[in-house]
Amino acid sequence: MITILQIGFGPLGVQIAKYITQKSTVQTSAVVDINTDKIGKSLQSIDKELPESVSVFASVKEAINQLDKKPDVAIITTVSSLEKLIPQIEEVAKFGIPVISTCEELSYPWHLQPELSKRLDNICKQHNIACLGTGINPGFLMDYLPSVMSSVCKDIEQVTIERIQDATPRRIPFQQKIGAGLSLEAFKAKEKLGTLRHVGLQ
Repeated sequence: MITILQIGFGPLGVQIAKYITQKSTVQTSAVVDINTDKIGKSLQSIDKELPESVSVFASVKEAINQLDKKPDVAIITTVSSLEKLIPQIEEVAKFGIPVISTCEELSYPWHLQPELSKRLDNICKQHNIACLGTGINPGFLMDYLPSVMSSVCKDIEQVTIERIQDATPRRIPFQQKIGAGLSLEAFKAKEKLGTLRHVGLQ
């Protein structure tokens, strides 16, 4: 059985926890979140589809100290910024736990953020862990999927990928990132600041 330490228990973290409960070879052993309304609670008290036996802790250290066995992998679903993610990875790396994260900027950071990439690489090498950035996009839809689909082609002259989606059924944090629901004035102000974007699509 592969045991998982989940870090971040917003809408995405909860959804991942639900997927994990459907697997026979993987299980969540503990959750870490900064939301004081969730700390100390069982997962079932947060969502009835989740196990009663798993709890939410305030820190990685606290979670690991309460477990009989160190988790095999940490899944981090907290931020989209690589700069904000690195301290969280470092906290996990100290315990020798490999990391998977949905942080968009982790997908391939070497080109746009070489210094941060080098810092992260050094942390992982120092603690002998792997760190994988993966998600729907970037990661699967506009990267891995077209690579696989085109692998059966003899000649490829060009690949064009376009993704159009309705954000209304998506989770609230995602809607906020792209400015859904804002007034036109607020939208234009965020656009000028450069904070209105789907992170990772540069």
